[in-house]
Amino acid sequence: MAKTRSLPDKFYDKDYEHNGIHRVPLWRIAGYALNNTATNVYLMMMNYATYYLMGWVGVGMMVASSLTMMMRIWDGVTDPFVGFMVDKTNGKFGKNRPFIVIGQIILCVTSYIAFHVTHKLPQGVRFPFYVVVLMVYYLGYTCQCVVTKSAQSCMTNDPKQRPMFASFDGVFNTLLFAILGIIIPRIADGYTDVGGYASTQFMHTLWLMTAIMSACFTTIAVISITPKDRPEFFGTGKPIKVGIKDYWDTLKNNRAIQMLVLSASTDKLGSSAKSSAVMVAMFACIAGSNLLQSNVTGLVTIPSTIVCFLFISFFATRLGQRKAMLIGSVGGLVINGALAALWLLGDPTTMTSNPATGALNWGYFLILYLVLTIIAAGFQGISGNIVIPMTADCADYEVYRTGKYVPGLMGTLFSFVDKLVSSFAPMVAGVMFSMCGYTDHNPVMGDPVTPGLRGGVVFRAYGTTIGLTIVGTVLGLLLQTMTAYVLSRKEFEWRNQFSFFFYFTTLFSGGLVPYYVLMTQTLNLRDSYLALLLPLLFSVYNLLIMKSYIVGLPDSLIEAAKIDGCGEFRILFRIVMPLIKPALATVGLFIALAYWNDWYNAMLYIKDTNKYPLQYFLYQQVNDIEAYKKLLANNAAGSAVSAISLPTQSLKMALTIVVTGPIVLAYPLVQKYFVQGITIGAVKG
Repeated sequence: MAKTRSLPDKFYDKDYEHNGIHRVPLWRIAGYALNNTATNVYLMMMNYATYYLMGWVGVGMMVASSLTMMMRIWDGVTDPFVGFMVDKTNGKFGKNRPFIVIGQIILCVTSYIAFHVTHKLPQGVRFPFYVVVLMVYYLGYTCQCVVTKSAQSCMTNDPKQRPMFASFDGVFNTLLFAILGIIIPRIADGYTDVGGYASTQFMHTLWLMTAIMSACFTTIAVISITPKDRPEFFGTGKPIKVGIKDYWDTLKNNRAIQMLVLSASTDKLGSSAKSSAVMVAMFACIAGSNLLQSNVTGLVTIPSTIVCFLFISFFATRLGQRKAMLIGSVGGLVINGALAALWLLGDPTTMTSNPATGALNWGYFLILYLVLTIIAAGFQGISGNIVIPMTADCADYEVYRTGKYVPGLMGTLFSFVDKLVSSFAPMVAGVMFSMCGYTDHNPVMGDPVTPGLRGGVVFRAYGTTIGLTIVGTVLGLLLQTMTAYVLSRKEFEWRNQFSFFFYFTTLFSGGLVPYYVLMTQTLNLRDSYLALLLPLLFSVYNLLIMKSYIVGLPDSLIEAAKIDGCGEFRILFRIVMPLIKPALATVGLFIALAYWNDWYNAMLYIKDTNKYPLQYFLYQQVNDIEAYKKLLANNAAGSAVSAISLPTQSLKMALTIVVTGPIVLAYPLVQKYFVQGITIGAVKG
């Protein structure tokens, strides 16, 4: 059926009449990509807000990083409401343009008030005033960000053209962060005498630059989208009323947007953790030069931009957006892991021959860093930017599935989860800095390089615990499953005797002293990872759970498998284990938690600090601070003040986040099996 035209011919593609495909000139796609760049300029500015908070508002590191996290969550909470308003809007000025303009105005005004007025208020009023202003600021940020994703569906529906938005967006953002990465350190260096990053002059200059750049980008974006911001291009070609029930149906049944949100948000968390404060710590504190960052960034800007554009264009247009997303995520993980290893194992101070000017010293470290950074920019450009056109595909799928055009919902659903997850990034950085000794300020030029910051002891402890947890869980599940399978077979003659042997060991213990002598003298496992692995490898309690579940399987199933010629191992791995997933998930979670929370075995058998697991390392940190407080309190007058200032409570809160984070993220993966597995043997009534 032919489309009813209400626009001049130049706004329609020649194929629109035949197959419903409408395109747009590439310059309009490029121009509208600047809308995302306009909001990212403000995002870049807010990365330096912690310096203002600690210098002029009077809050500590943990409060500043926690506030950033809470505001990002607030930003995510406002997304569904703004998205709903976008879906309901079909006025004279379009669906998307009003929110772009309103959002830009709010961003400009509130950021001016936050950094020009707050420090002039009385000390007790500054923090609550700043919080209120910041809440309004993020409302404007949401208004402009939502349409970045929602408008994709009306710009073009050509699957070959949509990835071009990601290409332009990746190029613009790479250039933006690269150029600002060069300019901002030099601006701060010009205000060294008055506080550098923490000075009001620095924030005022940064705000003015941000406001001008963002306003220009927004103007270009509005001009670019104007001809396509019309009902003719809104999914079904006409305005559609959307209600709350439509939102619930979409959230429940649109599998595409669910999977996209899950994959993209985790990528965003990884990339967001590399904040401005982290970069300052890397270059100013570890490498020893504040200006080195700008010099290095200047070298990688153009190559990173080219690689980002080529990677997105090649993978997205040739392989499709889904495969491109997967390649970007895996590639980014591998390359950034290599970068982390380079900084931990190499010597970053060799990158500069003159710390005062940041002059580059060409050696293996600098060359490897440049190459890996450029490649990482390409992969991160794919995973970070291809998401936006993919949300448009999800909106088109919803039109196909239900006939409802809800681009605002698609954009805000992703934004909500994305911001909720990525909001932990500043707190992760703040936690790591606090554990390295930066409790009242972010790292700045001239700060001593603490062993924690330079040596990566936290990450080493994390690696030890994660490695033990993975290896121990896999081996423990294998051993206990095989044992339970043997004990459940009636044809095994000695199954009752072995069962009694296992049960008997739970009633009596040889005691700590014989056990310690066995581990250290007989087995010689002192300062060995095996001392952490072996004690928790086998549990009779878990064995009983596994055996109870396997016994419930029909004997005829195993007999049929034996008749078909299956051996015992094949029966176990191909038939039994797929049927006992709830028990495997339950026992696996128990084993993983045991390894993750273990610190007692490390206290007994590990003296090498490089082999400390996470829990024992954190246990030592808390004990050291408590002991130091008591020591100071017992000394001369005035020491009590120093004791009080030690960050005991904030450190404990930080450690809670560090310890529980991975388990909280892992639990949803096994939750559906866990409830079923833990209720084995329960009485049903």
